[in-house]
Amino acid sequence: MADEGTVHGQAGSPPDPPRIGSLEATIDEKGRLRIPAQYVKYINSLGDTSVFVTCVGQDTARVFPLSVWKRNEALFEGTRGDKEFAAAAARLKTLASYTGIESEMDANGRVALSQKLRDAMGMQPKSSAHITFHNGAFNLETDAVMQRRLSAALAGPDENAQSVLDSHGVR
Repeated sequence: MADEGTVHGQAGSPPDPPRIGSLEATIDEKGRLRIPAQYVKYINSLGDTSVFVTCVGQDTARVFPLSVWKRNEALFEGTRGDKEFAAAAARLKTLASYTGIESEMDANGRVALSQKLRDAMGMQPKSSAHITFHNGAFNLETDAVMQRRLSAALAGPDENAQSVLDSHGVR
C-alpha cells in the first residue's frame, strides 16, 4: 500500500479525496464551518492552511483550498478571447466579491463563513450542512438543499436516464 503522500507511485502528490458521497459538516454557534478531517488532510496536503469560501450559485457555496482559488484567479485574467468563459468568470468574481472570504483553518478544521454567504444560503448557527468534493474544491450545501436533491432523485425511476448510463458502459 502506498504512503499517504504517495499517489500512483509519485511521492509528494496530494492524496485523492473522496470523489463520491457527502460528508456532514457543521456550522458552529459562531457561524464557522467545521471541515471534515479527511478534507482538512487533503487541503493540508496541497500545502494550504487557508481556504477561500464563496457562493457559486443560489444553493451552493464552494470551499477552495487557497492555492486552487489563486489558480482560478489567474485563469480569470486570461478570458479575453472566450466570451462564454469571460461571462462565467465575471459571474463567479461578482459572487466572490460579495460573499467570499479567505479564512485560515484553525486546529479543529474550522473556517469563517462570511455573514453575507450565510444569509444568502440560509445557513444558521448550530446547523448541519453537507460537503462534497468537486474538481479540487468542496461544494457546501445546507441540509435542506441536500434533502431536496435527494427527494428529487428518489422521486421515481427515470428509465431514460438508466438506459443512457447503460449505453455508456456504466454498471
